[in-house]
Amino acid sequence: MTTQTKPHKTGKKKTAVKSRRKRTRSRKQVLHELPRWQLVMLRIVVVFLLVSGIYYFGIHSNAYRWRSCAGVKAFGVCIPPNYSVHGFDVSHFQGDIRWDELVAQPSAEVAMRFVLMKATEGGDYVDEAFGTYFSEAKKHGLIRGAYHYFSATTDPVIQAENFIRTVQLKKGDLPPIVDVEQEGQSVQQLQNDLRLWLRLVEQHYGVTPIIYSSHKFRRKYLKHNSLERYPFWIARFYVSALDNNSWTFWQHTDSGTLPGIGSQVDLDVFNGTIEQLQAMTIK
Repeated sequence: MTTQTKPHKTGKKKTAVKSRRKRTRSRKQVLHELPRWQLVMLRIVVVFLLVSGIYYFGIHSNAYRWRSCAGVKAFGVCIPPNYSVHGFDVSHFQGDIRWDELVAQPSAEVAMRFVLMKATEGGDYVDEAFGTYFSEAKKHGLIRGAYHYFSATTDPVIQAENFIRTVQLKKGDLPPIVDVEQEGQSVQQLQNDLRLWLRLVEQHYGVTPIIYSSHKFRRKYLKHNSLERYPFWIARFYVSALDNNSWTFWQHTDSGTLPGIGSQVDLDVFNGTIEQLQAMTIK
């Protein structure tokens, strides 16, 4: 009986081990072995990707900040062109306002003509600065408006009562305003509660209320035929114009710097003439 000798495989095993070792070399070793020009190019690519990511996620949506101004530069921002009636909105976050200094504005071309101020929120909250702001605005000749911050989790009847109890609108004041920013349990529930608040407030004051919403929020949650009859105050920042004219007020920036106010403030324009704004006020 002839004995067969098994083939010797030692060489192949060593080759396989070496191959695995090559594949498992650290990235640092690979980088050190690259020519200098390849390392430079690699770093340039990494920096480019990093800058591109920062631009896309942090700057692109707000690129209007860095564009040339098509309107008028005033109060630290670019004022949108083709609007003649300007205003601002405030809450207690603005602190003490020096009203005499505010109305003696150096830029007559974009003088503030109206002010919208927070009055109430939810079922029982009253903005601590509202009483003073509301009185001073009237005294200094500004067309004034008061808004309620709507809570999606609070009974709309209680919220309407809170606003009505707090805000005594007079001749020359703008209609009541509701600020809607919370999603709620469902779109339908939010719309139902909002309609109830609007109906109760309209019955009390005898005028059609105004709805405040961001551009995206309105499109997603407030697109309903029953809400189309209300004037809209739209918040959308760092664009040169809104998509269409289905709005009455436009909050175009949150970083205005007005004389007499120590912190940045939201600035607005009215989609019409001063005579049309006055025509909206309570008679």
